[in-house]
Amino acid sequence: SSYFDVSFSGGNTVLSVDYNGAAGPAGSGFDAQLHVVLQGVSQASWGGTHDETQVLTTLIANGQLTT
Repeated sequence: SSYFDVSFSGGNTVLSVDYNGAAGPAGSGFDAQLHVVLQGVSQASWGGTHDETQVLTTLIANGQLTT
């Protein structure tokens, strides 16, 4: 199951969260219930990565996301 996805659109970073990890429509495996848009935070802000683990690690390390 997947609980977290990172995507990029129009110079923004979109963090999508599937809090229960249940399959989505047509068994897609991801059905996000929450979308957080980081306006003006482009993919370049993450070193060009699309890796969810690296984005989460960076947010936590910088104190921008707390657990």
